[in-house]
Amino acid sequence: MSTLPIGRAKLYWLIEHYLSDHHDVGTFCKEFERTYNFEIDRSKLSVDELREFGDLFNKVTVYSPFEDDLKTIPMYKSGHEIREAVMATRSKLRMS
Repeated sequence: MSTLPIGRAKLYWLIEHYLSDHHDVGTFCKEFERTYNFEIDRSKLSVDELREFGDLFNKVTVYSPFEDDLKTIPMYKSGHEIREAVMATRSKLRMS
């Protein structure tokens, strides 16, 4: 049985797991939000990690799977927008 990563390693793991289609967008958003909010010590993040993970956090917290929400509330993000944000985060942090 393997152990799940913790701390900032878990944020990287969640991104890779999501982009390799092991999590759906809703699961990814919930897990990333919870991990960033409650499971990491932000003082241990680099300046780049703090900026990029923080920006991604701000997007995943307004994810909505509902078309009506997306049409009427401009701040909500679609699954497509979340995927694009995750890919941008991975690129900016020079992940593989």
